[in-house]
Amino acid sequence: MDAIETRNIDALEAMMCLNIKQNVTDLRSEIDALIDAIDGKVTEYDWKIEGGGYSGSRSGKRIVQDNWGIYFKTPVKNYRLLVYWEVANNFSPGETGIRRIRLVSETDDVLLNLISATEGVNDWHD
Repeated sequence: MDAIETRNIDALEAMMCLNIKQNVTDLRSEIDALIDAIDGKVTEYDWKIEGGGYSGSRSGKRIVQDNWGIYFKTPVKNYRLLVYWEVANNFSPGETGIRRIRLVSETDDVLLNLISATEGVNDWHD
């Protein structure tokens, strides 16, 4: 949330998994668009672990992913930032990090922005 509030594109980019970094065309612009979709300055926020994480293992390889949400407000709207984060990967550590991030306007129930890996969101990937 600090990276969003301070418009720190470098910090958000650093949190992304390798798949996103390699497959999202002009990732910096996509992150900028996500931040720009927020109308107003954040006045309060909270977060919680959402259901639907993923844990898998194959031949000694292991992946663990968590799904969590940041709920925040501006003077204009209420938002939900849903983050699917790969917290562990013992065979490809570069794939840890954000695998999908979705910005939703809770006020309008509208998807405002989505940045996602091309595979391995709530699923196995190599």
